[in-house]
Amino acid sequence: NIMQVRNLAQQIEQTAPDWAHWPTEIPTSSYRYQAPALNHEGAMQAGQQLHEAFCNYTSGKWITPALYTPCLIIENALADIGVHKIHSEQPLRQGSLCGQVDLHGTLKNDRPVVIELKATLGEFATKPRPSELIQLATYAHLLGHQNPLLVCLRVALRQQRVNAFCLEESSPIIDQLQHHIAAAA
Repeated sequence: NIMQVRNLAQQIEQTAPDWAHWPTEIPTSSYRYQAPALNHEGAMQAGQQLHEAFCNYTSGKWITPALYTPCLIIENALADIGVHKIHSEQPLRQGSLCGQVDLHGTLKNDRPVVIELKATLGEFATKPRPSELIQLATYAHLLGHQNPLLVCLRVALRQQRVNAFCLEESSPIIDQLQHHIAAAA
């Protein structure tokens, strides 16, 4: 039986563990931008378009002009965080657990970083939900990292804002996740 990372994260979130909550409501950094208005049918479509655009942007490929500025701001946010090398949309698998990490790489000091890119059409770029933190920790686990910097970049497309939420001390969360995975095996 194959278990998708997203499904595992939602399953764990339902048990409401204390360890699966982002420690602060306030983003580490916040960026405003101005860009042409985007027309999206829904948040899922907006997220897929942003992911595809950022992958193309980092590869030097053409992207729609309306998504150029958000991609530039994401790149600036990652640079401010200290991200040095980055890989995007990498499939991961370990046993029956699989998923695709949005972004991962290293900081300038060679510390690993795992990044979740979330687009929203809502009014606010809010802190990561428990399932999103669990998802980040699971990707870190699948990548073999014990204490990477975990980053959730929340892109509010209508509000034209990017909020970066950074979790410096991720090892307790990854440890809890590994215990949960081992107990479920």
